[in-house]
Amino acid sequence: MKIQPYTTVGHIHFGATAQVVASILGNASRKSTDRLGRTQLHYSELIVRLVNAAIVEISAKAETVEFPDVAIPFQHLARFLRKHDPTAFESVGFTVSPAYGVALDPNFPTWVTAFAKSEVDAWRKYAA
Repeated sequence: MKIQPYTTVGHIHFGATAQVVASILGNASRKSTDRLGRTQLHYSELIVRLVNAAIVEISAKAETVEFPDVAIPFQHLARFLRKHDPTAFESVGFTVSPAYGVALDPNFPTWVTAFAKSEVDAWRKYAA
């Protein structure tokens, strides 16, 4: 999983539309609404979340997460984020890193959520 914090996950840009995602990944296997009212597009190992038709979050299965300057295996990611991001915090069971624009839940190994900058306050709202 290649992440440019707050900008892209792979070739998908935050702020893009569902149509852009479909042009890159094809049609989603299903569409749903999460408990926060966001539209979710489900792919085999990827979930795209949209607010007002714009992508704000992408969760994906990732054995390794690649940031611009470093690649981190999932099993070391939480420790890396806590060490390299002094602003990291815990929220609803997730380790959240504002510096890297990601969150992960250790109870769901290899699933990583990258988010748009607009979502940081929502993660903070539910912080422990």
